[in-house]
Amino acid sequence: MAEEWVEKLSNWLVSAGFEQVDKELDGPFGDVLIEFKGAACEVIVGREKLQWYVGIAPRGGDPVMLPKVWASLLDGTEPDAGNADPLERQLAFVYQRLGEVEEAVERDSEVGVKLLAVNRRLIRARLGLDPEVPRPGSP
Repeated sequence: MAEEWVEKLSNWLVSAGFEQVDKELDGPFGDVLIEFKGAACEVIVGREKLQWYVGIAPRGGDPVMLPKVWASLLDGTEPDAGNADPLERQLAFVYQRLGEVEEAVERDSEVGVKLLAVNRRLIRARLGLDPEVPRPGSP
């Protein structure tokens, strides 16, 4: 794993008070999972099937969501149903808005539930499904 940006992000997170708690390197595609735990949230850097991503989770690690889902929640906007954001945009979100994520987690105990709702709307929009139709098994 010779990605310079991974080392830069790792150093930045540690300097911001995060602790690297796990690092897994395995799989036939060279999968990577690096977890950083902070006081209010966790940051996950991963590579799955040669595709890098950054995920952020509230304290406790669930749910892990991509920065575009967090941005929609923080900004009160509907998620962009287009393709996943490029890695550069994901990294920019972490560097520029991680403090806002931490504040949101601290002030709202329901942030995980709200993230799941935003992500559900994103998925439904991506699939062209009516956002008003309830999930199967929901009233």
